[in-house]
Amino acid sequence: MTANAHWDRLVSAGLAHAGSNTPPPGALLFYATNDEAGHVALYLGNDLVASNDVKRNGYIDIIPRKELTDGSWRLRYRGWAEPSFPSAGGTSSI
Repeated sequence: MTANAHWDRLVSAGLAHAGSNTPPPGALLFYATNDEAGHVALYLGNDLVASNDVKRNGYIDIIPRKELTDGSWRLRYRGWAEPSFPSAGGTSSI
C-alpha cells in the first residue's frame, strides 16, 4: 500500500488530521509528492522526524520536519494520523 492510499483510508475512516500542524510524538506525517505513492514520516517530537532517503538513499535519518517541505524535496504536507496498519492483521476497524 502506498502512503497516499494509506492516507485516503485514514481520511475515510475519520482518523486523519488533515492540515493539522500539531502531531503528537509517534504520529505518522503524510506528504503529497510528484508521484502517485506519496511519502510518510514518523514524528519524533521537537519538530524532528524519522524519514527515509532524504539525506541518503536507502537509509533512515532523523531530520527537522521542515526539511521535507522547505528542503530539496519540497513536499506538500497533508496531515497526520495515529499509526494504524489494518493490512498487518491487527484489530483496526479501517
